[in-house]
Amino acid sequence: MVIRQGLRLMSSFGPDDWERPVIHHDWQRQVMNQDFGWNRKQVYCHLTAIAQITLRMMTGERMSAADISRINDELVYELQTLPGEELMKRFRDAHQKVIDLVQHAPEQQLVAPTKVGALEGEASVVMDSALVLHALSHLYGAGGALSG
Repeated sequence: MVIRQGLRLMSSFGPDDWERPVIHHDWQRQVMNQDFGWNRKQVYCHLTAIAQITLRMMTGERMSAADISRINDELVYELQTLPGEELMKRFRDAHQKVIDLVQHAPEQQLVAPTKVGALEGEASVVMDSALVLHALSHLYGAGGALSG
């Protein structure tokens, strides 16, 4: 669902749409040492980064909330230099890798207790909140050409 909706929305962006600011009350905080929120491209970079971070965590890498924030900032900074088409490919590939990992993960890995920031519970439940619901919230917040 995240891949389908993300690609559907991104495909509606014209060249100027990527740089449009995203207005959302939760994002009016300092992000990446900027005094304002993200633009659409940075939101999609963030979603790509979160999928990459999720993969690392699901394969056993332990990260603190500070690590996650730092890695996210680094990946968003790196990814925002990509052209839109390449970002769409990276977004799709990162999320597909998470899907593939979950489909082939042993049950004990999916039910293992885990914690990401304030989220705590079985790995699959935490991942659902931290990745899927988080991504959908950002996707609809960033909107497409018709909604933003």
